[in-house]
Amino acid sequence: MDTQTPNTPQNDPNHTPEDASQPDKKTILKALVTGGVFIIIIGVIATMVHNYLSSDDPSRVYRNILDARARVIDYAKPRTVTDKPFSLYIPQDSRTNKRYEVDFSAFRGKPVLVNFWASWCQPCYKEMPILEELYDELTDMGLQVVPLMTSDKSGINGARYFFKGANLKKLPLFLDYGTTVGREFQVRSLPQLFFISAEGKVLAFSDGLDISQKPAQDLLRYFAQTGQLPN
Repeated sequence: MDTQTPNTPQNDPNHTPEDASQPDKKTILKALVTGGVFIIIIGVIATMVHNYLSSDDPSRVYRNILDARARVIDYAKPRTVTDKPFSLYIPQDSRTNKRYEVDFSAFRGKPVLVNFWASWCQPCYKEMPILEELYDELTDMGLQVVPLMTSDKSGINGARYFFKGANLKKLPLFLDYGTTVGREFQVRSLPQLFFISAEGKVLAFSDGLDISQKPAQDLLRYFAQTGQLPN
C-alpha cells in the first residue's frame, strides 16, 4: 500500500516561504515618509546656509530707518570735500563718449551721494542696479547722485562694459583716474557711499549699508529731501 505524503507548505514545490525579515507595507510607507521629511529638512538647511553665505550682511535685517542709520558713520567733524577733479563721460552715440573734467564744486547747493565702485567689484553688481532704480526719484528730490568708478585700471572701456552688462541707462558715468579722489576720501572698501551736504561738507560714510532693503532706501530719500541724516 502506497503511502502519500501530505501536500503541506513545507513540501509543496509551488509554495514560496515567507521571509520573516521582509518589511510589510506599513513599514515601507513609514520609511518613505521619514525619508521625505529628512530630505525636506536637509533642503531647508541648505537654503539657509546658501542665503547666509551669499548675503553681504546676513546677520542684519533693518526693521526701520534707524537700523539702516546705524550702518552710516558720522565724522566727528564734517570734512570739506576735496577739490580734486574727476571725469564725467556723456554718451555721444553707441560707441563714443565725450569727456568733461569736473569737481564737487559743480554740485554745490545740492546734497550729494557719492558711490565709489569698480568693474571688478562683485557687490557693485548688486548695488548699482538699485541706485539705477532709485535715481530718478532721488534726483527729483534734489539729490546729486555721483557713481564714481575708482581703483580700476580698465578705464572707460571697463566702465562702459559694466554699465552695459548691468543694464544701467540712467546713472551718470564718472571716473576717478589714478584713484586720486578715492584716496582723498580714504575709501576702505567697495562699494562705499559718502554723504555730502549742500555746503560741500562730507558728513558721513557707509559701513556695510545694504541699500537693497527698504529702510536703507528710505534713509537715502530722507537725505535727498533734507540734506541731513536722521539722528
